[in-house]
Amino acid sequence: MAVNRTGPPLDLRLLLAVLAVVTVVLAGLVAAAVWHAVVPADAPTTSGQVVKVDTPSGNNGTNWIEISYTLPDGRQLSSRTTQFRVEDAAVGRPVQIRYAPDDPKRIAVAGVTESWTSRWLYVVLAAIAELAILIAVLRRWQRDRMVAG
Repeated sequence: MAVNRTGPPLDLRLLLAVLAVVTVVLAGLVAAAVWHAVVPADAPTTSGQVVKVDTPSGNNGTNWIEISYTLPDGRQLSSRTTQFRVEDAAVGRPVQIRYAPDDPKRIAVAGVTESWTSRWLYVVLAAIAELAILIAVLRRWQRDRMVAG
């Protein structure tokens, strides 16, 4: 059996390529979610009212609330947000919201800022897991090389 001494075997290179693609895709998805979810702190505000609260069964928390609100130009909109305080999660509760001027359906309860760093946690955890796999594979490959050589 011939031992490849010029570099990692094809299966290891393939694994590295797959891990790289997964990391890039995850980073892109998180970046898109962060951009879409964040409403600037200085965004215009208006009054609204909570019309729906999502409390999935088996979950300890509320994922989002839906708020009905009227823009200064008279348009009435309804949109969901994950950026709210626990006390805001009650149907009928009046709330002050911020909305993105370029996309008024992107809202957040005024005074609440979402930590974009929490969204990056998934990418960091995935990268750590991928690194652990990579280290294990490289150690195995190096050990196999030493035994064969």
